[in-house]
Amino acid sequence: MHKGFRKAIRLRRQLYTRAKRSNFMEDWEKYIKARNVCVNKVRNAKHAYYVKVADQLKCHNLSNNE
Repeated sequence: MHKGFRKAIRLRRQLYTRAKRSNFMEDWEKYIKARNVCVNKVRNAKHAYYVKVADQLKCHNLSNNE
């Protein structure tokens, strides 16, 4: 987990706390946007990791078969 993830998670947590205390719709909207950004970052990172591992396995299998 790199710095960008931790920053996004920290921001999401802060906005959630603020929205929970104030219960204003504007604060909830900010939290929801931050949550969506955080979730998308995690999804993109997982997808990139799976693609990287799949490529490594393909290359490794091809070199063993020859």
